[in-house]
Amino acid sequence: MEKFLNSHLISEMLDTQTDYWKKKKEKSLITLEEDAPVSEALKLLSSNFILSLPIKEKGRDDYLGFIDMNDILHSIIKLFLEKYPQQDRNKHWEFLLSEDNHNGKDFIDQQISSLINQSKLDNFIPVDENGTLFQLIDEVFSLGIHRVIAVDESATVKGLISQTDILKYILENLKEIGIPEFDKPVRDLGIIDKDIIFTNEKTLTIQTYYIMLEKNAPCIGLTNDKGEFIGNLSITDLRGLAPPSFRTLLYPSVEFWNLHSKKKKCKVSTDTSLRDVLNLLYTNRLHRLWVVDEGKHQKCYGVISLSNIMRYFSRYHDKKAPSFLSKSTSSCATSRLKSSTNKFSPLITYTSPTTNSPSPPALNLDEAGEPAAIIKEVKTQSKVQSTPTITPASQ
Repeated sequence: MEKFLNSHLISEMLDTQTDYWKKKKEKSLITLEEDAPVSEALKLLSSNFILSLPIKEKGRDDYLGFIDMNDILHSIIKLFLEKYPQQDRNKHWEFLLSEDNHNGKDFIDQQISSLINQSKLDNFIPVDENGTLFQLIDEVFSLGIHRVIAVDESATVKGLISQTDILKYILENLKEIGIPEFDKPVRDLGIIDKDIIFTNEKTLTIQTYYIMLEKNAPCIGLTNDKGEFIGNLSITDLRGLAPPSFRTLLYPSVEFWNLHSKKKKCKVSTDTSLRDVLNLLYTNRLHRLWVVDEGKHQKCYGVISLSNIMRYFSRYHDKKAPSFLSKSTSSCATSRLKSSTNKFSPLITYTSPTTNSPSPPALNLDEAGEPAAIIKEVKTQSKVQSTPTITPASQ
């Protein structure tokens, strides 16, 4: 695994000549300019059945960040919490999502730029296409980041890469990778995360999402009155959701789940092999699988997410990967590193920080004090948001 991930570049993966990568390369990146209304973003997200959109500066090719369903939902709930006091909230959820709500109209008419990373869950992280797959996994995807933009030395966008793309590439190359761990049961691999949240299946869907955002959780398990696991809700269940169907967020969580994800296999046992877990995640386009006792009581042991998988793959590497900053950008990044108390990883392309922007994550330098990862410096205007501090997501 170590040899494979360190010997394959991001650019090589994007140029793979299989149907999956050819179609991905041919598909145009769907974007919006910063002054587009929220309503237009919702239409694009729904009609294309996608969860996120890169937002560009008006009239330029500079990217300002991502907008995704996390941000939309976070903003809707924030509007609700500001308007209604605690004791009145339950009876006002329906009005919030109704067509008679004038605040709702104001919300969808506002510029999309105001919602960029409102949820703090979709950091905008461009990466150098000449980085290794290990660097991408270890320094970004293992931290819970789901997608990145790959750029070349001139900051031209070469493609959008997700955790699922990495999963696909690994599955395509299992024979070359050839590690025995792929056939071991997941109970022996330390990838089952037991730090999870549950709610009753009858809880209103919008309230379940409120709990999820409040707890900064990527998903919530659903249990019946007997405490048995039956399914889960996450942001991926909002795929394709448009304003006319917002009222379905008032359904009990189990009904909303039945509408969107019931047909997908989301449960595995502790005996399931890592190979089967990877195939199930990719085939069903899932971000996680729940590890459940398939017996009478459906006891849930925990969850295996794509981020858990990324963290597991990063453990194979005891040595630091070499820096692969281009000559045209490394001096800029190094200069910034030496003049700041923060450590910037050169995997990621950080934008110019605004006055109130949080600092980027402190990641590793090599033994000589130079950048040891794959961040690229790109000159952008000061109004562009900087990447917030990245902390490992609790899966």
